[in-house]
Amino acid sequence: MFKFASEDWEFEQIPPVELRTFVEEIPQHKASPTHRLVDKFHAENTYLICLNDQKIVGMLAARGNRPFSLDQKVPGLDTHLPAGRTFVKSGCWPLTVSSGVRAAARFFPDCSPCSGNME
Repeated sequence: MFKFASEDWEFEQIPPVELRTFVEEIPQHKASPTHRLVDKFHAENTYLICLNDQKIVGMLAARGNRPFSLDQKVPGLDTHLPAGRTFVKSGCWPLTVSSGVRAAARFFPDCSPCSGNME
């Protein structure tokens, strides 16, 4: 089921998911002894999560205020936008999908917004 994170137990699962993705799989950050990675904009982020039996198995994070992490990674970010577009209005982080459910045949039937499971 896809839903916007709203419960404390959901928010508690986000930092370990981010650590697995952005430390263990995509080495953008250093390992943490707490086994958690808290985004520096966590308090401003909106999280769309995919749950399977109260476990986050997929996640997308979005934030509407600059600077975005992409501003730090791509110098002159605005110069890469189409003509007439001088700023990015929102930042969106990649969909994180737990390795155990990455096969589309397993992931999307249970978590597809098209199946009517969107809250």
